[in-house]
Amino acid sequence: MATLQRINQACSYNCEPQQDANQMNANLALQQIVAQKQQQDAMKSAFRDSAGYESYYNANVATTSGGAANLLTQAY
Repeated sequence: MATLQRINQACSYNCEPQQDANQMNANLALQQIVAQKQQQDAMKSAFRDSAGYESYYNANVATTSGGAANLLTQAY
C-alpha cells in the first residue's frame, strides 16, 4: 500500500508541471486570439471608412469642384 501511495504521489508531482505548461499554452493561445480579433476589428473599421469615403466625396468635394469649374468657364 505504501508503494502505491509513493507511485501516486510521484505521478501527481509529474502532473503539476504539465498542468502549468498547459495553462501557459492556453493563455498564450488566448492572447493570440485576442490580438487577431483586434487586427480584424481595425481592418473592418478601415474598410467601413473607405466605403463611406466615396459618398462623402460625391456629396461634398465633387459638387465643390464642379462649381469651381463652372465659375472658371464662365469667367472666360
